[in-house]
Amino acid sequence: MRTSRLAALCAAALWWAGPASAGSMSSGGGEVLEFLSLDAGGRSVAMGGAYTALASDANSLLYNPAGLGRIDGYQSTFMHNQFVQGITHDYFGLAAKQGFGAQVDYLHFGDIPRTTLSSPDGAGSRIEVSDLALGVGYGRKVYEGLSLGVGLKYLRESVESVAGHGLAGDIGALYVPKAVPGLAVGASLLNIGPPIHYQGLDQKLPLSLRLGAAYAFPLLGNQNTVAFDLVKPRTDRVRYAVGVETVFARMVAFRMGFNTSNGTDLGISGGVGKIGRNLSVDYAITPYGDLGISHSATFSFRWGGSEGESDPAAPGAPRPASLAPGTADEHFARAEAHFDRGAYHRAQEELGAAFALLPPEDSRRVWYHERLGTIAARKGDCAGAKGRFSEAIRIAGNLQHKDAHLADAYAGLGACLVLEKNQQFGVRFLKKALEVGPSPKTRASVERQLEELQTAD
Repeated sequence: MRTSRLAALCAAALWWAGPASAGSMSSGGGEVLEFLSLDAGGRSVAMGGAYTALASDANSLLYNPAGLGRIDGYQSTFMHNQFVQGITHDYFGLAAKQGFGAQVDYLHFGDIPRTTLSSPDGAGSRIEVSDLALGVGYGRKVYEGLSLGVGLKYLRESVESVAGHGLAGDIGALYVPKAVPGLAVGASLLNIGPPIHYQGLDQKLPLSLRLGAAYAFPLLGNQNTVAFDLVKPRTDRVRYAVGVETVFARMVAFRMGFNTSNGTDLGISGGVGKIGRNLSVDYAITPYGDLGISHSATFSFRWGGSEGESDPAAPGAPRPASLAPGTADEHFARAEAHFDRGAYHRAQEELGAAFALLPPEDSRRVWYHERLGTIAARKGDCAGAKGRFSEAIRIAGNLQHKDAHLADAYAGLGACLVLEKNQQFGVRFLKKALEVGPSPKTRASVERQLEELQTAD
């Protein structure tokens, strides 16, 4: 039984440096390309690797390629992890709003002293051991809230001048139900492919199945996230990971995690992050018992976002810029001002800040979803708009609440249905808007639409 991923890596490195043949790449409980199971990214490392449902960022290809289908704008990330015993782990990820992504994953064991049977303390020379993965992938939304993704990567594991090469594929799914704001569930099957041929031997890839769930929720004015993962490697028992995150003032994140893959210590990890509009910096620390402590630093960049398709309250959504503090009503007021100027991205940020301060039974949640639905409609996203309007109507029904924002939701849903040539139901919702207290502007607009539809008939 292997004691941990890192212990296996260290044992493998020491074994490779000895006199045995390099033909068998698996040792110390490890297997070929064991580094593919290592976490990367300051946020995911600090949260114990519980990231299958959160991977809607430039780290998506490492955990779940379906996350590429939920990215707004462009993102890049670079992590340097100073492992123990001189081992270093570097990761670079890139993701685009079109659904494409790329990654470079590199593990270097440093220069290891060469030993022989006659010179067990070193033969006076050193060898180099390293692992490399180069990957590309694509993800897209295939249904409301559901994204699918695939990835392909080139793999190389080398001991000095001897190397093994191969290809592997990944598939994944990510579902963010609009009926439960803040919830995300994901699944991925990683490292699918034929064995790697190395020195006359075939070594199977470290195939693994990941299942994860995450939930984001406001508490005491801060945004919080909890995540849980189950991981089943091909050659090992089921492992699990748990992570928690709290973001204060939408700028500073504190994280903790636990996983059962680290058998050399308690399995805990932690870290902090500074969240900015375009740049975020994350730090994570993981103890490995007698082997030492791992320190990782990650720099993430975001640019070129449209108006933010993801729900600001949902796990994995693009993290908004820091905003001026205020009450929920103040954030809503600023959102309305941005909305009136057509600054929809800023309006969404303020709406997200307001939503984070709302208790579960607050009727202003109707306002939140109605405004996001109207923004989606103005961008030509009728499917997204219908989802938001429907959620606003559902919440209002549960709370037995009627106001002008509910009327706007009915009017918006009706207009979308009319555009989709579903006039019968469109007219029904437009008439419903007139029954729940619309504003004078909405009433005039709805009456005009109904008159035009009647004239057309």
